[in-house]
Amino acid sequence: MLHPKTFEFLTKLGQNNNKVWFDENRKLYDDVRAELVTTIEEMITKLTVLDARIGYLAPKNCIFRINRDVRFSKNKNPYKTTMGAWFSAGAKKDMMAGYYLHIENNNSFIAAGNYMPMPDILKKIRQEIDYNGAQLLSILNDKKFNKTFGTITNNDSLKNIPKGFEVDNVFAEYLKLKSFEVSTPYTNTQMLSGKLSINAVADFEIANPYVNFLNTIFE
Repeated sequence: MLHPKTFEFLTKLGQNNNKVWFDENRKLYDDVRAELVTTIEEMITKLTVLDARIGYLAPKNCIFRINRDVRFSKNKNPYKTTMGAWFSAGAKKDMMAGYYLHIENNNSFIAAGNYMPMPDILKKIRQEIDYNGAQLLSILNDKKFNKTFGTITNNDSLKNIPKGFEVDNVFAEYLKLKSFEVSTPYTNTQMLSGKLSINAVADFEIANPYVNFLNTIFE
């Protein structure tokens, strides 16, 4: 489970986003992160059984740094006010679809899929949808999947169908997408529950056919 003061720490960090405050509260951060590492280890063990491609990842290869990269950003706050972890074959730097845990006060969620893939990967995903869109629809229309995740999040999709595909393509709605993730919200209470890793991986299992479909392009 996560440290009980996880959200308290993140909230106060948002109010005091500077190195002086962070250093003064580093002990609490270290405690929060230690519990997160333990939780991620539990999830990796369970996920490896679910998706053998993931393998036994090291938590450090899944957990995102709390430090922000401010080099090219107008926002110079040095720290993120969220925490998260990404699980896929090859971990954070990999282009394959996978599973995500997002930790944020009153805005936590789990997600699965491929967020804003690079152009070459996006092109292959669209081609797979064109070839096997019926399989994708079958996954999305599954009752348990639909109840848990709804449908694919629409992140700035194209107005027109991409070049190379017929205008009246039956899967046009999905071919226009630039991103392919699904998500379901978790309350603070759910996140701090001792059953977080069990519940999250159970939901990831529901999303597993979707992740497998997206990763077909790598086979």
